[in-house]
Amino acid sequence: MPESTKWLSNVVTDNRPQRGMKGVLFGPPGVGKTSTLASVPNVLFGVCAGEDSLGMLIEAKQCPAVASFQPFTSYADINEAIDEMIASAKLPKTFVFDSLFHLEHFIIDDVTEQKFGGNKKEFDSYGRGYIHVTDSIRLLLSKLDTLVDRGMNVFIIAHSEAKRQNNPETTDYDRLQFSAHKRIYGQIHAWADAVLMLS
Repeated sequence: MPESTKWLSNVVTDNRPQRGMKGVLFGPPGVGKTSTLASVPNVLFGVCAGEDSLGMLIEAKQCPAVASFQPFTSYADINEAIDEMIASAKLPKTFVFDSLFHLEHFIIDDVTEQKFGGNKKEFDSYGRGYIHVTDSIRLLLSKLDTLVDRGMNVFIIAHSEAKRQNNPETTDYDRLQFSAHKRIYGQIHAWADAVLMLS
């Protein structure tokens, strides 16, 4: 082995934990986002109250009866579930969070209560509220990264929306993307290894 490459034997190993994948799966209602991810082996769902797709699909026998947390009703519930997984010695292969729409609203509710005394007008004033929302998203994604680093895949289910794109060289056009406030969109888009659309 050449002297210049001997150091590789000290830093390259086959014994590193396999890092998981993190991504967003988005599309219009009824396209198959939930059933697609429910077909993944050894999957655990975290479903927000109000997202009925998983229960309806299981009841109709259109997807396997996968494991799931009790429905989340707040941002605190979501953090508690993630902390529970972080503390666990054994993890599922994939965790699916359904959905980004409700996560955004849970965080807004939490920030409004914790930082603005429940005053929504104060939250909206000069965009102050979303400064704190981005902090909450950053913390949540950091916790999910802890699980990804231990080999667990994490997918967030999101709705789709059309955003008008200005094109100075030709006509403007609509671009499909996952639906979220622009501050949240930017953070999650940068965090994800893959942003996948079903249509």
